[in-house]
Amino acid sequence: MRDAAGPNALLAIEAHSRFTPSSAIRIGKRLEPFKPAWFEEPVPHGNIQSIVEVARHLDVPIATGESFSSKQQVAELLRYDAIDIINIEPLHMGGILGSRKVADMVDAHYGTVIPHAAQGPICTLACLHIDIATPNSWVQETFEDFNEPWELDLLTQFPRIIDGYFELPKGPGIGADLNLEEVRRHPYHENPDVSLFEEDWQFRKSKK
Repeated sequence: MRDAAGPNALLAIEAHSRFTPSSAIRIGKRLEPFKPAWFEEPVPHGNIQSIVEVARHLDVPIATGESFSSKQQVAELLRYDAIDIINIEPLHMGGILGSRKVADMVDAHYGTVIPHAAQGPICTLACLHIDIATPNSWVQETFEDFNEPWELDLLTQFPRIIDGYFELPKGPGIGADLNLEEVRRHPYHENPDVSLFEEDWQFRKSKK
């Protein structure tokens, strides 16, 4: 990936909390020569000291926080001054206002935030408003290219991505209204349309 993307591209390594601290450190050491922008969630978030241990052993920025559900967890993590990239999850962190409060707390520790947006276009719009109002916001995650195409039709409008940058939302509120007709076409069901834990999920194989 580094050879294909070139030396200046930001490469983010997503681990989805799958490693033990020792495994994460071994893998992180092998990643160091490729200079990734960050190594995300290398260990489960439940034990804050474990991710601090990983961060202190690596010359790779560690990102975490998308599974946190309170500003107190973020405050405890920041006490160690070992991690300076926090993935705020607005759905867990009190929406736009709660996320802004956490971002300010991270800023006080000279850290940056990357709002987590993997739940669909409504959450992405909320994240864009957080980005606009947050000086220490770095980049914006987006899953719109990987989610089901009809998800964008749930809203009356959605910002385009031009040259790698989102257009700013326009209009009152978060910048769009729900398309209720489209919402009714997709009632709740137990089996998700997309599971990131299925093999080759990104190829959208038809379900039998």
